[in-house]
Amino acid sequence: MGPQFFSVTYGASGRTRETSGALLAHIVEHTDVAPIAHLTCVGASEEELDDIVTGLIRLGVRDVLALRGDPPEGEPDWRPHPRGYTTASELVRLLRRVEQRELAIAALRAKQHAGADYAITQVFFDPNSYAAFVRTAREAGIHLPIVPGIIPLTDSTPLRRLETLTGVPVPPALLELLQSADNPQERYRHGLAAGAELIGGVLDAGAPGLHVYTFNAAGPALDTLAAAGLCPARTTS
Repeated sequence: MGPQFFSVTYGASGRTRETSGALLAHIVEHTDVAPIAHLTCVGASEEELDDIVTGLIRLGVRDVLALRGDPPEGEPDWRPHPRGYTTASELVRLLRRVEQRELAIAALRAKQHAGADYAITQVFFDPNSYAAFVRTAREAGIHLPIVPGIIPLTDSTPLRRLETLTGVPVPPALLELLQSADNPQERYRHGLAAGAELIGGVLDAGAPGLHVYTFNAAGPALDTLAAAGLCPARTTS
């Protein structure tokens, strides 16, 4: 019949994960027809879904049908996973995020092969994101030192602008923290504390150093480093 794709279903709550994966692998290896992998998010944690999506991409799957999925039958007390998703739109965002990460890994591998000595990351707001990226890079055979790119978190305006430029969303909790303070000084202190926590997290994760994005404003960068205990506090007259 000359199909353009094969659509591979995914059992309720992921019960056919292994057999669905085996069928997808067979399609990729033994046919020239594109597979579409069904994927549900009900009952799985974000970490589990991240691993599944990463595996699909590395398998060669490029099309995913993102589904919320139905709760298991016969379980009236069933509750969604506390660290999972409840809508397909959240799953779509994860798919795009993992896709971009895998593309970045491929680009980084090419730079390593070309002779690069180290790499600097794009902006991020969670040290776990940095640690996960480094871990994925190492699993992909990338041994370059990966320096985290840190932006001071003291002002929501450049963070919003950076979100538009990079597509990396600013966490709502951070924006709320910066906007809930009664005065600029308090907002600034909240931002310094958040920045210090981010720096501490990446250093604990084994970062080989820091690259601080100053956006032509030395003060917030220096104050953030001081708040993290990495340099003396500035003296002001």
